[in-house]
Amino acid sequence: MKQLFYILAIGLTLASCKKEKLEGNSRILEGKWKWSYSLHRHWNFATDHFDVTDIPSSNYPDEYFLEFDRKGKVKYIKNNNEENEYRIVFKEFVNECNDLSGPNCYRFAILLNNVKDHGLGGNVNQDTINCNDTNLPLERLSEINYYSHFYVRAN
Repeated sequence: MKQLFYILAIGLTLASCKKEKLEGNSRILEGKWKWSYSLHRHWNFATDHFDVTDIPSSNYPDEYFLEFDRKGKVKYIKNNNEENEYRIVFKEFVNECNDLSGPNCYRFAILLNNVKDHGLGGNVNQDTINCNDTNLPLERLSEINYYSHFYVRAN
């Protein structure tokens, strides 16, 4: 009886770990993506619109990557060293884009390790991801002063 209890406890623990595999359209994320550049967007109250500045990744000595695997994990990589790995849970994955174009362009919102306030969101097409990545040396400052990060497919 004790053995049955342990088997059930382990089974329930494993089953409760929510993770989504990359299937269907979400497989567009699969692979390794290299940080190319960022856009710094700052609200200009005088002109009543955003001022935008390009920030190339070449301004920084380190290389940054995102790597999505089919099993439903994303790795944050710096200089070919894995910094973090998270399970992904989609809050949203729709065929609609804000900042990218193309016939296969999707907007996504991902919870990392299924934690409510720890996410990754953006847009993806065949060769580019635009997102709010937090693994870069540029961090979100506020709602009116933030960065959009662009990654290109590395493989």
